[in-house]
Amino acid sequence: MSLLVSIFELVGALALTTGVLVGIAQLRQHATMRRREAMLELVRSFRTADMTNAMAVVVRRGTELGRDEFREFAHGDGHPLIVHLGVNFSALGALVHSGEVDLDLVASAFGGAIRRCWGVLRPEIEESRQQLGWPGLYEWFQWLAERIEERDLSAPRGPAYEAFRDWTSAAPRRPR
Repeated sequence: MSLLVSIFELVGALALTTGVLVGIAQLRQHATMRRREAMLELVRSFRTADMTNAMAVVVRRGTELGRDEFREFAHGDGHPLIVHLGVNFSALGALVHSGEVDLDLVASAFGGAIRRCWGVLRPEIEESRQQLGWPGLYEWFQWLAERIEERDLSAPRGPAYEAFRDWTSAAPRRPR
């Protein structure tokens, strides 16, 4: 009888251990799926007409106009576009910093646009920080652009169409 009890206790302990291990695996899988869904939602949010238009107009004007003309644009018709970019890129920077969104993915998908927009807007944002007495204005936008620049400088690879010319779907993926 005691042998039978011992067997049942052992089976119960194994079942409990198996249940805990399956539960942990399911939690990890759920977390991975949640992160993937967040990444996809992020990509969708940056593919809106408003975001695309804001990036295109700001970069084009920042390239075409002189410093004084751009300042006039930034404080006039361009102000809503700059706010739109500043708020969205700041939110993205905060998400990257908190670990909710992967920096490598953001840098691969939007790094060039983020760095270019920051380069164009930096003088205006820094001036606004001083005028408003608000040193944290678009702080996460700046942080994100600087992290992407550091990443790109530490491991320059060139454009994806050159760097990954020989890539196949069977190629190993970097761990996430």
